[in-house]
Amino acid sequence: PAGVTQPATFSVTGIPACATIVRAFFYTGGSGGGPTINLSFTNPLLTNSVFPMVNSGYTPTDKWGGYAGTWTRRADVTALISGNGNYIISGIPTSSPNDPDGGTLVILYSDITQTFTGHMVLADCTMAAGGNGNLNSLISGFNVCANPTTTRHFIICGDFQSLGPYNLRFNSLVNNSVYPGAAQSFYAFLPFTGANVTAGQTTANYGLNNATGDAFSFYVAALYYRTGCSV
Repeated sequence: PAGVTQPATFSVTGIPACATIVRAFFYTGGSGGGPTINLSFTNPLLTNSVFPMVNSGYTPTDKWGGYAGTWTRRADVTALISGNGNYIISGIPTSSPNDPDGGTLVILYSDITQTFTGHMVLADCTMAAGGNGNLNSLISGFNVCANPTTTRHFIICGDFQSLGPYNLRFNSLVNNSVYPGAAQSFYAFLPFTGANVTAGQTTANYGLNNATGDAFSFYVAALYYRTGCSV
């Protein structure tokens, strides 16, 4: 979250010993015109590399404070993921004119001991509201090959400062979740289990809204589901 001193540590647990790392991304986003960021990334083996972050979204909507807009950056850090342990990042700007809300490390892996097929859809974006607002995203690029045994979702968002509540939509056109405790939560990874996808589905709707007058932003929406088939 915002305000953490860099170098900052991400403690990763739960990756099985037999896992194969498929992809890994570091995301950050915030207020401003969009900075050039060279992310310094160190893995638990103390191997370090610098990753130029790519622009994965921008909107001229200013959330607050007279900034030039709202931005998102992404780095593909797959090459340095070595399993569980502490990952250390630095190089993220921390003040005007580009003020980040926080950062998230997303690691995707496969486990050959499992009998299901996992499917992961990540949608990059940048949407922002400078006050009361309703942000919505329809993601595509997938085709559900069978009714899944498990469906999970998440949204990465930032700049929550009011008491909320924030209403959320995961794979739904109507609100189906609430984030009640948003006071001073400048950056949030919001997971949701349920709202199952179905065989043949090719799009999923994600959104959030707030009626308390606070600014907020929407950086990433993601869908994960398990089936017995593969595509």
